[in-house]
Amino acid sequence: MEKLIEIDRLTKVFTMGSIFSRVRITAVDNVSFYIKPAEIFALAGESGCGKSTTAKIILGFEEATSGVVIHKGKVEQGVSRRVWLTEGIQAIFQDPFS
Repeated sequence: MEKLIEIDRLTKVFTMGSIFSRVRITAVDNVSFYIKPAEIFALAGESGCGKSTTAKIILGFEEATSGVVIHKGKVEQGVSRRVWLTEGIQAIFQDPFS
């Protein structure tokens, strides 16, 4: 069965501070997984482990530092990734107040 979406070696590093005191924070480090069509997938883990950042990269709200997002066999990059948000992928975000 084909893969609906594949995440391959995804990494996201945030840089904070000025040029003289720059701090690098690795939010997602070399994450890989795939999801088949009609499969229910949950991204679970401890607070601060990179779940939301991974989801934001997949949905096109953040750019990855390295790695690729492959949707239906096509490597998705930049703003073009947002075109497929309604094509078989639905994010359900946590509502801690419900």
